[in-house]
Amino acid sequence: MASPFEAELVIVDPDGDLVLKVGSDRSMSEEDETDSQNGNHKSRNSNDDSGSSNDDSDTALQDIKKNEQPKTIRIRVSGKFMTMCSPVFKAMLDGSFREGQLTLSAVEPPILELPEDEPMTMVELCRILHHKWDAALGAFPSCALPIAIAADKYGCTAIIRSWFHHRFYQEKDKPRVLSTSKNDLAQFISIAYILDDAGAFNSFSRQAYLRWRTKDGENEEFISELQRNHLPSKVHHVLERMAEAQLEELSRISSEALVHLCEDSGLKTSFVISTLTRKVEVPQVYDVQAYRVAQYLKALSDLDLWPYGLDSGSLSLEEAICMVRQLAKQQKPNDNTLCFEDECACCGLSWSGTIENEVNLFQDELHGLCLTCLKRKDLSTSKLIQKCKEHNYVSSQYWYVDSGRDTRDYQTLVD
Repeated sequence: MASPFEAELVIVDPDGDLVLKVGSDRSMSEEDETDSQNGNHKSRNSNDDSGSSNDDSDTALQDIKKNEQPKTIRIRVSGKFMTMCSPVFKAMLDGSFREGQLTLSAVEPPILELPEDEPMTMVELCRILHHKWDAALGAFPSCALPIAIAADKYGCTAIIRSWFHHRFYQEKDKPRVLSTSKNDLAQFISIAYILDDAGAFNSFSRQAYLRWRTKDGENEEFISELQRNHLPSKVHHVLERMAEAQLEELSRISSEALVHLCEDSGLKTSFVISTLTRKVEVPQVYDVQAYRVAQYLKALSDLDLWPYGLDSGSLSLEEAICMVRQLAKQQKPNDNTLCFEDECACCGLSWSGTIENEVNLFQDELHGLCLTCLKRKDLSTSKLIQKCKEHNYVSSQYWYVDSGRDTRDYQTLVD
């Protein structure tokens, strides 16, 4: 029978030759003081008798999950698995450290104390390393984030990366749609960054800057979530730069769509309007079509998308794309203003189709951030617009958690 003061025992490997004691035994007064400071009053777990059988272990783990996270847990594991999967455990158990003096034994497993780790996080990490992960793990992706952090600490991110792929695919196959709140997206980015998953990071970062709002203060919750996960501030700074750069690019192609319309019809392409600070190209068309140019450019101006380079207000990139799409649909000829020339090239311009095609091409070519370049601090402005050719990571549909968001339907863009 276990001592009433002994930590719960979770058996990951029944033949394990090592017991990890995870967490810190704090006094009741210390815990109550901490809970009071956090505004929480957690109920303490009572320790039941625990044997060494799998049934007892499963029952103990279920009891733990029902209650608050325990202060400490003992986890029976295979020392061989732990040293094979983790260079940190290998250094501890095979090296000259004090832990290296432990004699691993399946009869009387020695105890290795890990007071700084979270008990339940280490239970799940050990299960994954032993290929016995819990299929009913908690809410995703929040359940995966602490595991990724622990994996980074113990140098086993490659293994956890494979588990994360499997778990992500499981969630996508479920009838319900993955939650895509900004907090969840920040956690996905954090997990991909910590696990050094360049492909996933490329896709998640693309989805993040599409939703980034350029108005000050509207991304604070998202930024706080990234910082809470100990990501360097350069991550959200680069996402902000990317959103601003692509908004400027969208404003440029939105006005240039008119130039393409004229070029395709053999018309004079444009003339230049000069101000004290800039020069702006404006398409030159016949008199009867001038109102369409004026209406289109005024609408872009109202959206702060023309002349490009101006402050884009509070629009996110995906909202701006949606606005231009809606604007394109309104560009229809007015029969009362058609000229009387036969086969007039200007009157026959397919405004809506051309603008829509330009926007489609723009959105299809959007790319995420290159994780390799980001970590080595090599992200020039040109790389924000042009995809990194050195590391050809593709924003795969596999990693889209925002598949329900469609820039053709504004209602789907609500956070």
